[in-house]
Amino acid sequence: MKESKVDVAVVFVHGGRKRHIVVDTTGPLLTVMVTAANVTEREAAQVLLTRLARRFFLLRLVWADGGFTGPMVGFAAKALRLALTVVKGEPSARSVRCDSAPAI
Repeated sequence: MKESKVDVAVVFVHGGRKRHIVVDTTGPLLTVMVTAANVTEREAAQVLLTRLARRFFLLRLVWADGGFTGPMVGFAAKALRLALTVVKGEPSARSVRCDSAPAI
């Protein structure tokens, strides 16, 4: 089977809740997690990535926005065997786009 690559979409805040959304690079929805608005992306990322890695065990590369920086990269690599690549987006953009895959 072929290894997969996904994007972790920007978190959407609505009515005191945040929706953390993970989509495949071709668009299909893979995982959604809803948290209280005061939960940061970094706090939710560990649970979200763990769920993602368990459900899609062939997954090896994840592109994410700036909220997944810091210790999440190391956690993803060591605990989940995921290459987590943080993609910088425009400050005013509602999503990030990466056209080239990094070497893993």
